Amino acid sequence: MDVDFLIIGQGLAGSTLAVELLKRGQRLLVVDRQDAGSSSRVAAGLVTPLTGKGLNPAWRQERYLPAAERFYRQLENESGEQLYHATDVIRLLGSEKERIKWLSKAEAHQRWGNDADLSQCPLKSEHGAIAMHEGAWLDTRKFLDVVRSRLTENDSWREDDFNEADVQFSDEEVRWKDVVAKKIILCQGAYGLGQGGWFGDIPHRSAKGEILTLKIEGLSEDTRYHANGWIAPRNDGSWKAGATYDWNQLDSEPTEKGRAEVLSKLETWCDLPKEVVGHEAGVRPIIRNSRPVIGFHSDYKQLGFFNGLGSKGSLMAPAVAAHFAEVLTGEAEIDAELVIPAQQKSQNQITGSLIHTAHQLVTEVVRLGDLVVDATVGNGHDTLFLATIVGSDGKVIGFDIQQEAIDSARVRLLEAGIPAEGVQLHVRSHDEMREVVADEVAAIMFNLGYLPGADKSLITKTDSSLRALEQSVELLKSGGLLTIMCYPGHAGGDTEAAAVKKWVSALPVEKFNVQHYVREGSRASTPFLLTVHKK
Repeated sequence: MDVDFLIIGQGLAGSTLAVELLKRGQRLLVVDRQDAGSSSRVAAGLVTPLTGKGLNPAWRQERYLPAAERFYRQLENESGEQLYHATDVIRLLGSEKERIKWLSKAEAHQRWGNDADLSQCPLKSEHGAIAMHEGAWLDTRKFLDVVRSRLTENDSWREDDFNEADVQFSDEEVRWKDVVAKKIILCQGAYGLGQGGWFGDIPHRSAKGEILTLKIEGLSEDTRYHANGWIAPRNDGSWKAGATYDWNQLDSEPTEKGRAEVLSKLETWCDLPKEVVGHEAGVRPIIRNSRPVIGFHSDYKQLGFFNGLGSKGSLMAPAVAAHFAEVLTGEAEIDAELVIPAQQKSQNQITGSLIHTAHQLVTEVVRLGDLVVDATVGNGHDTLFLATIVGSDGKVIGFDIQQEAIDSARVRLLEAGIPAEGVQLHVRSHDEMREVVADEVAAIMFNLGYLPGADKSLITKTDSSLRALEQSVELLKSGGLLTIMCYPGHAGGDTEAAAVKKWVSALPVEKFNVQHYVREGSRASTPFLLTVHKK
């Protein structure tokens, strides 16, 4: 089978790109594995004019929203199916601080919203609310079905699994199974951002989201409501409600924890009777602050990429797809603000000790009297080092789950003559850091793995380490440093090290400077050092 473009993935990205390429007379084959838990199928498809804590419009919303509506309306006219539903949107303000923030932005954002009248609303907010203009929701499942039908009519759709190993590149074409194409375009969402893939090193931070389907009594179905979470009416009398953000467990399995979290959020502002009639989960592909990216692989010019739509995919996909179609057909150059972000920087190779390097880097940012944290006390070597550089006026807070480690560290500090009042050691997990540390911190050190000389089966765990790292970057003051020693050579260490490396690579470059240190001649199983400097 000969085609111009082989598109892998028929989510929002692949579907919108396929439609735009068909408009331009291109020959296509779209391959999709029909994953029921894909983010596009699970997504509520919300278009929300003012979002987030900042109450701001989405990036390029003035351009992208009209383009999205035109795209979906045209598809509705051609298919006879309603896909894009305009709806009123109310954002209940949750605090006086949020109300003040809205007042400071109301004039600048008057195109997108104004003060809401809550006199007829059963959901009360003592701090007021915003009525948003041009809100909508896309029926994502129906949209995907409509596009699939169009592709099938054009003999341009196939259900199949895709494996990179089955692809062969030559100077002028790409071969996959029985297909020969000029270019192959990966539109695989979070699945296409996995470790080891062609684009696996792109900084990303995908998040699992869980959404409930509810029956709610006493609420008009002509308005969507946002506050702590959101509830959105469907056309069948049900409501979608969400959503959660889990940065660690990236699968499409609904959980009791996710269900409880959504319901708990809603109870803070919607105490009407509810019945859960559905529960879904999917993984959002998030790249570069939720902005989509397009482009080509640095080594394979026939290999394209369209990803990163995140939670605003219904809004952004049509305009970005139209532009990428122009690029693919030679009508335009890639928009500089949509290009694939630089992949992870090359490693810094050193000849000396990684621990010594970490200590030297910490010494450059920590001053006498500072507050610092040893997130993994172990035998107390880093604890002693930190106590020495902050001096008697400073403070060290340390964490370890083993009493043996804490006792060993106390002995080491005592022998060094370090005053006990300057060091607080806690027998608790480092992912409880926030419960202990209240002030900004100059440096935080992690030494992952197991306690030398103790039970090697007691190791730091990926999930708790990532939670602790999330808390660490929040606690760091501007100019502060986070150091992480990773040990991929022991059982479980390889998984943890890969997850931590992926986590640091996804930190926003405008806020953090990330460095990766290895010793010369190192192998994949040898230790490495990661540092995060907060700007």
